[in-house]
Amino acid sequence: MNKKLRITLIAAGVVVVVIIAALAIIMGNRDNGKAYRVIKVDAFEGTVNLIRNDDDKNVFEGMKLKSKDRITTGKESHVMLLADSDKHILARENTCFSIKSQGTESNGKIEIKLEYGSTYYDIESRLSSDSEFKVKTPNATASVRGTKFEVIYYPEKIENM
Repeated sequence: MNKKLRITLIAAGVVVVVIIAALAIIMGNRDNGKAYRVIKVDAFEGTVNLIRNDDDKNVFEGMKLKSKDRITTGKESHVMLLADSDKHILARENTCFSIKSQGTESNGKIEIKLEYGSTYYDIESRLSSDSEFKVKTPNATASVRGTKFEVIYYPEKIENM
């Protein structure tokens, strides 16, 4: 192999290594250090139904939820959700709610719309000033920064309970 060809191959190899390193740096920093919002099923027992885009889905531990998912628990059933890494949401038996989320763990919003039932919340870490956590019922809204609390809402008539 002549000297000129060897130099050309070495230069091409260096260019490839530089491009790969640049892509790795860009891909590693593309979220600017922000963790994207994750809400998942941490545990459940009994009958738990999830409706996503008008389709019934099977619930399983570790299942990632999407904004606008609607969850219903049956008699003697419950589901524990984990939002981000520090927000626990427990829906007790005979509960129905939907969840909306947007943004990142450090700069986002979570809204629980409780149609009926009983839910318990444990927000372990205080939310940043750019974040919101709300629970809504047909006649009340609670907005918190970080605390433990329960919301119970049963309309006068709930069919099939």
